[in-house]
Amino acid sequence: MADILSVKNVDKNFGRTRVLSGVSFGVESGEAVLLLGPNGAGKTTIIKCILGLLNFNGSIMVDGIDVKSKGNLARAEIGYLPQLSSYYETLTIEQHARLMASLKGASRDEIERSLEIAGLQDVRNRMVKALSSGMRQRLGLSIALLGNPPLLILDEPTSNIDLEGQLEFKRMLQRLKEAGKAFLISTHLSGLDLIADEVVVLNAGKVVATGSSSEILQRLGLNDKMYLKVSEAQVSLVKEVANGLGGVPEFKDGWLVLPVSPSNKATFLEELLKRGVKINDLVVEQFSIESEYVKLLQVNQQ
Repeated sequence: MADILSVKNVDKNFGRTRVLSGVSFGVESGEAVLLLGPNGAGKTTIIKCILGLLNFNGSIMVDGIDVKSKGNLARAEIGYLPQLSSYYETLTIEQHARLMASLKGASRDEIERSLEIAGLQDVRNRMVKALSSGMRQRLGLSIALLGNPPLLILDEPTSNIDLEGQLEFKRMLQRLKEAGKAFLISTHLSGLDLIADEVVVLNAGKVVATGSSSEILQRLGLNDKMYLKVSEAQVSLVKEVANGLGGVPEFKDGWLVLPVSPSNKATFLEELLKRGVKINDLVVEQFSIESEYVKLLQVNQQ
């Protein structure tokens, strides 16, 4: 499948300071790529290069269009949602959408469709100044969708949203992804790795790792943790099953705690039930690429 976005060997200097060095990655149609890294890693700079807002060395193509030579055409293929968007506070949602649609040359039907996707059709008459942070991000997403661009670039899209808003926003992104939209999502911590097909980890302007979340976590040797409460008589049986899967359980504050690889969790529980273990309580602590990328950066600095 051809890349909707192709970034190859991109370098960027600000004066004598190199902020991007040989950055390369791609995003295919219907794929979500997470651009992960600490503040100052170069995430915003590479996005500005993709949008044609900065000069750079290297090559960036958007749906086969060269950003350097045909920036206006390339930007027409991108829907961009910045971390913080500025709006006309005294307009309603619908008025704001109509204004942006007129600037983008989008039709009335596209306005209706984008409001529906963002879940704003029933609150279209609400004033922008009355919107919560989560609703503002929905408005920004609806504007990014105008013109039906094949690629959406989202910069820290859930950093200022409460948990409920984050979950709803992720569900919207998942539906758009299933409909064939491609995403480049820049973040430092947001939980969006659950919908990402690929993760690109940036540090100090360089790509230090690429792969799926599970692949990168496996490289780090990280497992999920399972906390189990069973009867004292069955503790030894649980330990026996865990040892068979390569886990070494500990006993802490009445809980059996054991590391289990994501691929072995179901197998482990099935084996316990098969052996007649009664589980009185169960908690799973899942590691994510975002919660552990600091370790990844440390590994690459050694």
